[in-house]
This record gives sequence, structure tokens and C-alpha cells, in this order.
Amino acid sequence: GLGDVYKRQEHTLTTNGTNLSRYASILKKNGVERINVSLDSLNTESFKKITKWGDLSKVLNGIEAAKKEGIKIKINTVLTQNFNDKEIFDILKKQLNKDRIVIFATHNRFFANKSDCLLEIVNGNIKTING
Repeated sequence: GLGDVYKRQEHTLTTNGTNLSRYASILKKNGVERINVSLDSLNTESFKKITKWGDLSKVLNGIEAAKKEGIKIKINTVLTQNFNDKEIFDILKKQLNKDRIVIFATHNRFFANKSDCLLEIVNGNIKTING
């Protein structure tokens, strides 16, 4: 696996999560310990609009499959004003219930008139990283 070839502290992967349920066990066996998944909406129609093709259920199933393999999950969510910004609490609630790390990034004047604000939520504790 990757751990044998490259002596690194941790092997991570970033994905849209669509094929994660199919490959989670293979990734784990090959040394992947953490996966970053882009998840900008929990609404099926909004998810399709953002991704142009995406199947939200495949992504959510993939996240669960990776979690069952013992892979740590970090969810990256980009909030867009007047599109998915109203979903922030639904996304937080869903992820906090599973002790995952969630990072929200905004590319607008969404938080207190700041151009970018990153929040990190770790085990229910909110920390502002930037902004």
C-alpha cells in the first residue's frame, strides 16, 4: 500500500464522493486514512444544480462506506448566498451528529461583511480559522 512506499504521516484524498462506496475498502487497504469530500448541499435538486450531474445519495452512501472502513472524513462545503446558505444548519446538524470535521468557505460577503471566512467544527466545537 501507500504506507509501505511513501513514509508519510498520513495519506489523504479529496473526492466528490460519487464512487466512494465502491472504492472505500480498496482505499483503506492501500493506506488512505482521511478523505475530504465536497458536499455543498443536502437538497437533491440543489446538489444536481451545483454539480451539474451529481447523485446526492451516492455521495452520502460513499461517506458512510468510508466511515465504516475507519477512514476519517472531512466535509468541505462552499456556501453561496441566496443558493445554499440556508442549508448551513442542516449540514451542520447532519455532520456534527457523526463527529466529522466540517469546513465552510464563503466567497461572498456572507459573514459580517468579510470577503472570506472559514469555519472549522471539530466534535461540536466551532473555531474561526480565517475571517
